[in-house]
Amino acid sequence: MTYLISLLFYVVPALILLWFMVNIVSSQRERNKILREIAEKLDHISKKADWDKKGE
Repeated sequence: MTYLISLLFYVVPALILLWFMVNIVSSQRERNKILREIAEKLDHISKKADWDKKGE
């Protein structure tokens, strides 16, 4: 009985916390990937605009 209580009060919250941390890291990686793609596109547009100004 005490084993079951310790399982409920120590292991289960630890597993929930671990799942939450993994979930947060995963979402942050996805967010960073999207931001990196946006930055690359903006950099590409900026370089194209600079090239067009030189051609005038």
